[in-house]
Amino acid sequence: MSLASIANKCMPRRAVHALRRGYRTCSPDARRNAKYIKKNLRMKREGSLPVKVGFVVQMPEVWDKQAALFERMLGDDRFDPYILVAPAYDFVNKKVMEEANPEAAWYCEKYADASDRVIDYPADAFFPDYNKEAGFEYIFYDRPYDHYLPEGLQTGAVMQAAKIAMINYCTTDWEMDDFEYYLFGRHVTMWFASNRVEAANFRKGYLQKSWRKAYDIGYPAFEYYRDLAGNSNIGNAGASAQAVSADSTEQEPVEGITRFLWTPRWSTAEDNMGATSFFTYLEQLIAYFSLHPEVKLTVRPHPLMFDNFLAKGLMTEAEISELKARCAAANIDFDQNRMILDTFRETDVLLTDYSSIISLFLVTGKPVVYCPTDVELTADFERLLSGMYVAESWDSLKRYLNAMREGDDPLFDIRNRIVQKELLSKKDATGRIMEILVRSRR
Repeated sequence: MSLASIANKCMPRRAVHALRRGYRTCSPDARRNAKYIKKNLRMKREGSLPVKVGFVVQMPEVWDKQAALFERMLGDDRFDPYILVAPAYDFVNKKVMEEANPEAAWYCEKYADASDRVIDYPADAFFPDYNKEAGFEYIFYDRPYDHYLPEGLQTGAVMQAAKIAMINYCTTDWEMDDFEYYLFGRHVTMWFASNRVEAANFRKGYLQKSWRKAYDIGYPAFEYYRDLAGNSNIGNAGASAQAVSADSTEQEPVEGITRFLWTPRWSTAEDNMGATSFFTYLEQLIAYFSLHPEVKLTVRPHPLMFDNFLAKGLMTEAEISELKARCAAANIDFDQNRMILDTFRETDVLLTDYSSIISLFLVTGKPVVYCPTDVELTADFERLLSGMYVAESWDSLKRYLNAMREGDDPLFDIRNRIVQKELLSKKDATGRIMEILVRSRR
């Protein structure tokens, strides 16, 4: 088999042309890399090796989108999964750190019985060379942003030695004229979309080449969160353990306490990505929860919110510290969990701006109070709104807070029907992805 034939099976056409011209976008050892891919794939097809899969990670906050797949693979002899912890990205100085990512300790603790499967990926390693010994067949990413990663672990390098798969950290709920992840997606072999809109945008962007496919087969994260159903003090939410998931295990709610979670957006009006409600409702919420000790509010800002406010001069470090002290005195705390799944376990009601976490919370069966933004959302997301309490002003938000404080949830049945139809109709996405990976090696 010629080098071109091998390359056509393993990398995009642009990379093949670059390889022929000798551009640096391909490894100087590209010919040896291609021979390695051919040999490795042959061995895997013959069944002499399990499917070796690497999950590139940097932030535990978004690991919940990959976790279901990784954990299922751990118990399946057909797979050999590993977590590749990439060096962290410094958002302040806008550069990849050179030292090992300290977040590796979090993954080791979470998977204490499989900590040998958590690998610190060297900042200076060029993946095609690294993979000659490692032997990964598939590499999964959770964020479609190459610039957050070391150059040697960006998709242009990885596609020379392994197939790239994607499960995005967020659902696609907004309208877009073009596929906004084009530069990243051009190297992806398998894009496992969160919904039909995301899959359609990928296909439109790349015309669905034979080696590059988008799959709309369900979102593994929905299955991961579905099992939290029933852990609530609100109205019928306890019954939703059976209604949403027959497999779920109820946990005991905190007696007498209704637990609200507020997740304001990071962006402001000038970012053109939906304005945060943080400044709109902050003072009213502090006053409200100060007067109602029978309820509790946890604030979990978007990870970039305070950084964005600091960069725009909207807040100072001193003001942020002062705010957190005021909130602590008002029965309000700031969330310390790394994965929001752990916070959802302790939450009865989600109070939120637009965020992709809305869908994740809805599958738990618990109520959502939604604060609209100026984002143009898809028709699919608009259908979800009929199962949410939409707060257009402080008066309506306060009315919903009072109702939830009394345990009222009149939208429970409507919400459950919408969730079943819109979010949980595709079954066993995790298992289906695994079957696709096994078939694709043949």
